[in-house]
Amino acid sequence: MPLATSLASILTAAMVQHGAHVHGEAELAIAFTEIGGIEVQLTAPAYNFLVGQGGEDAHDHGDHDHDDHGHEHDAHGHDDHNHDEHAHDDHGHEHGHDHDHTDPWEIVEGQIADGNVLFDFGAAECNLSLNGFERVNTEGGHMDVYIGYTGYCSAPDRMSTIETTLFDTFAGMETVNGVFIGPDQQSAFTLTRENERTRLTQ
Repeated sequence: MPLATSLASILTAAMVQHGAHVHGEAELAIAFTEIGGIEVQLTAPAYNFLVGQGGEDAHDHGDHDHDDHGHEHDAHGHDDHNHDEHAHDDHGHEHGHDHDHTDPWEIVEGQIADGNVLFDFGAAECNLSLNGFERVNTEGGHMDVYIGYTGYCSAPDRMSTIETTLFDTFAGMETVNGVFIGPDQQSAFTLTRENERTRLTQ
């Protein structure tokens, strides 16, 4: 079975089993071949990545996060300064300046750029390269994020564990439900803040 096909299959199975778009949760699919080829795909709500990136409250409602946040500030200014529109605009300018020039997704892109920082496969000595980063609006006005890596493991016979820094990197990440498919076996696993490392093979 081609690597991409197997990855798509196990990712679909994982999402059906655990459900899609639950804040704090993510789905991780890993496909691995006996010659060391590896492909990793992470799927999670935008919320998981945005917490702490663009303010205290993160929303995953499409690309309108900044607009929504700005309106909150504008409404606040309007209530406190009912004198005229000039005061309303000044208040919005003072408190919205940083948000206008800071795109939280640029921060996220920098954080996911090196898959070897986010995922460590121990003795298998894998090297991952980012090959996909997509934000997709879903039903209900939410947004899901798809992140993909491909790579090669120089010691495929020693593949046994995975460790992640996802929870240290993204404040909104709480649980990662994972599936692993190798040439000889498949497994399911769960990573949490309290358990960032687990076995993939027996």
